[in-house]
Amino acid sequence: MPVEERREQLRSAALRLIGEQGYQGLTVEAIAAAAGVTKPVLYSAYPTVAALLKDLLDRTQNDALSQLLAAVTGPSMLPSQMTRAWLTIVREHPNTWAPILRIGPGTPDAVLQRIGQGRDTVTAALAQALAGAYGSDQMPRHLAAAQAFVAAAEHFGRSFVASPDSVDVDVVGQLFDDLVRGLRPRRD
Repeated sequence: MPVEERREQLRSAALRLIGEQGYQGLTVEAIAAAAGVTKPVLYSAYPTVAALLKDLLDRTQNDALSQLLAAVTGPSMLPSQMTRAWLTIVREHPNTWAPILRIGPGTPDAVLQRIGQGRDTVTAALAQALAGAYGSDQMPRHLAAAQAFVAAAEHFGRSFVASPDSVDVDVVGQLFDDLVRGLRPRRD
């Protein structure tokens, strides 16, 4: 099998494992078994699990960021609409989102750093969108709100990946609408 096909097979196996159990237990042995190959075959394509994960994140992170930024930076979108768009993306592209949302014990530091970089990108874009809607004179407040929204979105995304029925999309969307209403300029 050509090396690129083998790499795709191994990335797919790693994605399935991450989707099922997160990063805990993601070992050479587990990936090789899931792919139906031996450890030497895995090592012929990737020298380490870290190299495989880097390649996997290189391929999924750009897709994830593009999907997410398109969903949450539309003109005049209400947070409830953004929430529905975000959770629809997660539902429709679970293999893109599993490496990002299934973090927990055992997640390698390099993965956490990459996810943190993506989080920073989304947070900055959301803060800019809030500044555009509510005035740039309150940027520290918009940045704090964006951080809170991203943290909440990650929480609900993880819950949604684990059990889609556990998240009431309408309730979460309304919550975000209510939070944004709190960003309107104050009258002292």
